[in-house]
Amino acid sequence: MKIIVVGGETLAYHFAKMVQTKGYKVVVINKNLEFCQQLSKKLRTLVIHGDGSKRYVLEQAEPLPEDIVVTLTPKDQDNLVISLLARESFKVRKVVSLVNDPNNREIFEAFGIDCISPTEVVADMATRYTFAEQIKSYFPISRDLSIIEIPIEENHPVVSKQLKDIPMPHDSIVGSIVRNDEIIIPRGDTVVKAGDRLIILCNTGVQSEVLKVITGEV
Repeated sequence: MKIIVVGGETLAYHFAKMVQTKGYKVVVINKNLEFCQQLSKKLRTLVIHGDGSKRYVLEQAEPLPEDIVVTLTPKDQDNLVISLLARESFKVRKVVSLVNDPNNREIFEAFGIDCISPTEVVADMATRYTFAEQIKSYFPISRDLSIIEIPIEENHPVVSKQLKDIPMPHDSIVGSIVRNDEIIIPRGDTVVKAGDRLIILCNTGVQSEVLKVITGEV
């Protein structure tokens, strides 16, 4: 059995590295040529450059029914296409997909595709930590990934803006908003208000950029 990882960059690298250390054979497919070249130097695994939603590209990974296909692209429609391609064309029984918009979960589950929603994961963590009064402003998930909490003040540039209009750095996402001790799973049209606490999942390398965008300060 092997694990075929399609799409994603930072998340794909850490996931591939983790499962490889557990003894699994890993194949990575990615459209970003530079990322493929860098990854092939970091991991001793087969890296395929191409669009995993194309049959001839996915075919290069030689997927078998007993394999696992994991889709991690930032676009849910691409993840769905890849997942269905693996299921229907290659009879892969186990497909796991990243779902960027929690509202799309039902669509994936209707096709029997297991889903992982980072927004829901962060919201769940925020709920547990908030109501246990143990939430911290910063806690690392790994060396390169962290969850940070940013309290929003009146003078912050994001106040009264919709999330879709906030230029969040690459490799960062607002997973949830804590407002009056309630957890909000945000959408693109969710408006940030003073007094909110944003729970953000981000690459540690962009934390300063995240803080600058949210607070206006370096």
